[in-house]
Amino acid sequence: INFLHGMFKPAVNIEDIQNNPASDMLLKIKGDARKLRDTFSESELKLIFNSPVLQFAKYPYQFWVTVLSLFTGARREELCNLYCEDIKREDGVWYIDISANKPDKRIKTYQIRTIPLHLFVIELGFIKYVKTFKKGQRIWPELNNNNRDKKYGHYYGRWFNNNLLKPLDIKPTKDELKAGAARKD
Repeated sequence: INFLHGMFKPAVNIEDIQNNPASDMLLKIKGDARKLRDTFSESELKLIFNSPVLQFAKYPYQFWVTVLSLFTGARREELCNLYCEDIKREDGVWYIDISANKPDKRIKTYQIRTIPLHLFVIELGFIKYVKTFKKGQRIWPELNNNNRDKKYGHYYGRWFNNNLLKPLDIKPTKDELKAGAARKD
């Protein structure tokens, strides 16, 4: 909206048009505005990624899903329900194939897409880790979807909140949320 407003401003100034058509535009937010999320700050990301809890994680998914979240922007559930064959290489480029190609996989808004893997993620050893699995195997066997919402990301989210955000004092308290603080994403 700001871009459109700025684009029409010169036309109003040189009298090509009477009014700026973008000046009355509003962005409507679907759902509850209190559920909006702030992004992690650079200092918060440094706290998370320098945390011994992450660096010496008990299960591979705890480390890799956190790293992949930063470098891909994919949703938690999309990363937590990955199978070995979802990590592919084409023309020398490694990527994640986000799709609902298995009965237990869910994709929010059905946005089937491919996400290239950052070279840093590959250098950290992600491809080497994935190659330890056979076709048809999930790459996070420790995660299951035996929870209330039937999502693989449920337990990862709980671990992330309880072991990283709360101890590092990044997660807003209930009182802070009531006062208008946003959750982090």
